Amino acid sequence: MRLKHQFGNQDRNYVRKVYVPNPSYQPRPASSAIEAVLGDIEDSVSRFTWIPTKRRNLNQLQVSTLKMLRARPDLKIVITDKNLGPALFTRSHYIDLCISHLSDTKTYCLVTAPQDALEKLIRTRVRAYYATIARRHSYDADWNHTKVITADLDSKHLNRFYALAKIHKPTLQIRPIVANSGSILEGLSKWLDYRLQPYLLRTRAYLRNSDQVVEDLRSIPWDPGDILYTVDVESLYTNIPIDPAISIINERIAEDPWRDAITAGLQVIMKNNYFRFGDTIWHQLYGTAMGTPAAPVFASLYLAHFEEIVLAEFAHHVKWYGRYLDDILIIWRPHGQAFALKRLLAKMTMLSKLRFTIDEYDNAAPFLDLWIHHDDNKFFTKTHQKKLNLYLYLPSNSAHPPGVLKGMIIGLIKKYKFQNPRFQDFKHIVRLLLRRLLARGYDRRQLLPLFEDALKEQPAQTTPSPSPLIFKLQYDPNGPSRSQLRRVLQLDRLEDVTGQPIRICYTKPATLRTLLCPTELSTSITPTPADALQAAVQGPG
Repeated sequence: MRLKHQFGNQDRNYVRKVYVPNPSYQPRPASSAIEAVLGDIEDSVSRFTWIPTKRRNLNQLQVSTLKMLRARPDLKIVITDKNLGPALFTRSHYIDLCISHLSDTKTYCLVTAPQDALEKLIRTRVRAYYATIARRHSYDADWNHTKVITADLDSKHLNRFYALAKIHKPTLQIRPIVANSGSILEGLSKWLDYRLQPYLLRTRAYLRNSDQVVEDLRSIPWDPGDILYTVDVESLYTNIPIDPAISIINERIAEDPWRDAITAGLQVIMKNNYFRFGDTIWHQLYGTAMGTPAAPVFASLYLAHFEEIVLAEFAHHVKWYGRYLDDILIIWRPHGQAFALKRLLAKMTMLSKLRFTIDEYDNAAPFLDLWIHHDDNKFFTKTHQKKLNLYLYLPSNSAHPPGVLKGMIIGLIKKYKFQNPRFQDFKHIVRLLLRRLLARGYDRRQLLPLFEDALKEQPAQTTPSPSPLIFKLQYDPNGPSRSQLRRVLQLDRLEDVTGQPIRICYTKPATLRTLLCPTELSTSITPTPADALQAAVQGPG
């Protein structure tokens, strides 16, 4: 409230991606009227007492099962690829699969250096890089955005490696993940992503999301002979050669005043991707650094360079071309040349050293979360949902804030309406949503009013409303209601004094995924004593 009073709506050169808050900053006191209300709120909160009811959303068997799973270090619960729910592994099997993947000596190398020494070395490289760019850019207008590079550097550590389970494959496989959050190079990578995003937006093939596909296809007529193709880039990140990719990006940003700083930063990020797995440390030797924030823009700019060369050569065949990371959709005009598309892909492979798989469709093609159809000389779209989709919406007994269900329904119906211009398609997908939520345990009497509200035409907002201040607290199903909190915090009175809308926003409590599926692999494999295990299986405590 004091910050809002002090700065108002003035632009403070704020960029969320690279913003570093100053935890020691104390704003000046607000006006006397606001400060009087804040004092009354503090007094009201100090006198407030609450006796929660002991309601559980899990039964005795569920609670004891969860406790048993947490007490079993020999088991590992893994999130599955394609959002197919959790999978239960023995710890040794999970480790074997991960080590088998990491044993690819072209891509990874086991590191024997102590973790502390390695982290110190990487911090030194980041600080040396920062000192170098400071000598040239410290007086530039954008220098303030570089604070993220070294923010909290001493409290950060190496990346973490973990894996998702590909249970939909004929043979069990894993999808490797490198978690960059809280790592030494996270800040530098965020800054590089911020600097390179404007160049990505100017590439020919760039798609921000599937909504852009819907918008673009509205203005493209379908002509007899047009063919739909979807193309997938095989293992895009790990097959990109680092030095050639950096050289390509260096040419693209030739007029950028930060050019040397960007390319030097990419060298640091791409060649220092060290990560922990249990008590081992690994170094990625080849390809785009996995998990780092700058990886998508780095890979996309590399591929865009070759796309622009090849698409110019085959312009008379390419009616529309769009790519979202490694997924490509092409509307193709053969012009009687049966092998033209194969020549395009062959040239792309020769130039980029990447491999592509292609699928041809006559009347309808799946792309991202859309089906692309043509009819009556125009293209139209429908919502595409994969056959493997389990529709694991929040179950009705989940301890989530009451507004989550409403927001989910409104958001999905809004998306479905945009993706399905034909009413019969929209009606079909909305009915499926209702059926799937009923299958998750919700009551029809609870759902129908929410669906009716979501289906109403929302009036267009003519004047922008002021952005609200957000009061955040963790949701507790046994705690005070939103209306009780507003009363205790005197938020209505504070809104009257400030003229500023204030909203209570719930953060979610720990989920089953948080409790049971940590990404960090524990190095302890000590079996749980029998008496402790028995105690865990018996009732909630």
